[in-house]
Amino acid sequence: MPALSVSVDGNTLMTVSTDDGYDLLSINIHGSRIDEAFATLNLSGGHYPDDGDSTYLTWIDQMPLQPGQAIAVSWQDQGTTSARGKTIDELATDESIAPFDPAQQPPLSESIAALKKRPLLRGQYAFEWIAPDRAVMAGQTLPEETSLTLSVIWHVLHRDGAARVSLHSTTLDNLVARAPLHYRAQCKLRVGESIRLQLGCLALP
Repeated sequence: MPALSVSVDGNTLMTVSTDDGYDLLSINIHGSRIDEAFATLNLSGGHYPDDGDSTYLTWIDQMPLQPGQAIAVSWQDQGTTSARGKTIDELATDESIAPFDPAQQPPLSESIAALKKRPLLRGQYAFEWIAPDRAVMAGQTLPEETSLTLSVIWHVLHRDGAARVSLHSTTLDNLVARAPLHYRAQCKLRVGESIRLQLGCLALP
């Protein structure tokens, strides 16, 4: 069965096989100019049956990335899951923090207002993107944009069996307004294909 695999600088970090019965697999690379971490990598997924309990698992939990590192995601025709994913409760135990409770979170507008008071810690993100067809694109976020995100999502209901990929940036104001994201790339990742993203940043003005 197909497997989703992620590597950094040529070293495979994790492979997760759909043969294990997962309904959803997601890889997220996120960088914010106001966060201490330059960027982070997350790999998660789970089982969501119509009957019975759902299980959400995390294989890579907010792993810090450094400028210049290259992240590759491949959709292999077959593979074996490298390690067991952790539940939310297990992650909370590992990190000695309380489980996330959405009901206790402030409204989005309040959260964004607090974030806007934080200083920029780095300049605009620069990136080199290699698409499944091997086309190469280099670019950078706009001066007013605060974040850059790569999202790779596979769902069992995708009839073509492909994962959906998007590379996008945005501003804090646009998040509050729920404005459309600034898409830099959108594609499907089919079995046997891979994508690659290398991140850097410009100097602060």
